[in-house]
Amino acid sequence: MGQGKQLTIGDTTFVFQTEAGTTPDTTTVPTGTTAVVIDVSGKKTAAEQVQEAVRKIATAGRNIGHDKDGDGTSDATFNISSVGPNTIHLDQQMPGTGTPPVYSVDDMKGMFSAANPTTSAVAGSLELSPTISVDVAEGERVSFGDGKTYVIVGATSDKLTADIAAAQADEKVSEIYVTAESFNEELSKFALDKAVKDALADTAATGYNGSKLTAAVSNGTATITAAASSDVGVEDTQTKLEAFQTAVEAKLANFKVQKVTEDDIGNSGLKLQIGDTSDSFNQLQVKIGDMHTSAMGTMESVVEGGRQTAVSGKSIADINISTPEGAHEAIDVIKNAINYVSGIRGDLGATQNRLEHTANNLSVMAENIQDAESTIRDTDVAEEMMAYTKNNILIQSAQAMLAQANAVPQGVLQLLG
Repeated sequence: MGQGKQLTIGDTTFVFQTEAGTTPDTTTVPTGTTAVVIDVSGKKTAAEQVQEAVRKIATAGRNIGHDKDGDGTSDATFNISSVGPNTIHLDQQMPGTGTPPVYSVDDMKGMFSAANPTTSAVAGSLELSPTISVDVAEGERVSFGDGKTYVIVGATSDKLTADIAAAQADEKVSEIYVTAESFNEELSKFALDKAVKDALADTAATGYNGSKLTAAVSNGTATITAAASSDVGVEDTQTKLEAFQTAVEAKLANFKVQKVTEDDIGNSGLKLQIGDTSDSFNQLQVKIGDMHTSAMGTMESVVEGGRQTAVSGKSIADINISTPEGAHEAIDVIKNAINYVSGIRGDLGATQNRLEHTANNLSVMAENIQDAESTIRDTDVAEEMMAYTKNNILIQSAQAMLAQANAVPQGVLQLLG
């Protein structure tokens, strides 16, 4: 039972109306049949609609003709009656003259046919503009799967420029400085685009296959378009689109935003190669502590992954000197902030000394290498070859004289022997 569905009995086609105030199309009934609209829109449940349809068909189904032999004229007439809430009964009427044809069970079955007229799905009838927001604080790094890391800054930060949108479009940018508001706007756009694509790929969730449903996401709004389809009825179109909307909302509910820690982004410091091997003692880690105003003050903190995380207390960003109490409290906050900055400066100074010492060693090594190279390049080849030849001749002469000296004793021994 649905809007526009048809039931043909003999030469009469009953067209069902299930939507109040909307007359079904009767131009698509089979040729040679008469259309009769059966209005069941006043009933809420499907069972009530079926019972109402049976009752009205029985009322309207008087003297229904049927052309058995296909010659264009009715061979017999029937009356439709109701014998139960869900059952209709056909009675063949006796003509005034002539002999009516005999109808078998198969003939009776052939009198019935049903049709479910189709139409194009409604295009552009569904628009989604969800808003997703997360609580982010200044200085935090956040990622949501687009391959970039967003750093939250204040609206007056020097790092915030008018070129943020252009930077976001650059796939090579790994960190983008944004305000919390602009971050949530970007988050909503990306989440909607991803949710729509995932829902389109999930045919079980949408009820459509990819060729019948398309979506365009622009500036945080998704427009869902249902193309013409031969198997989607008028009453099904909105249901399918609503099912798709439910699927998108489910995807959005499962969308995750990750707070990026220094370990996550590999920001344990700048690793410098200061030796000739890849061993750890030939490498130097250079790190600078968090210098945001939210990181300096009287907070009790713990160290996680080499980064201080505030637990309680106040920071420079929280001080308020409009009251005497706030001014006194600000003194401790500023004092601790100064000590914190001094500690960071001390760490940087130690690192600087280490780098200067390493640079001096490398300079000495480079100087020694250059000296060795100069010694090799400045060699007089001709002089060295002459010295080599002279020494070679002397060695050969010594060997010849030694051989002659050994020959005399050998001759004496031969005479004695």
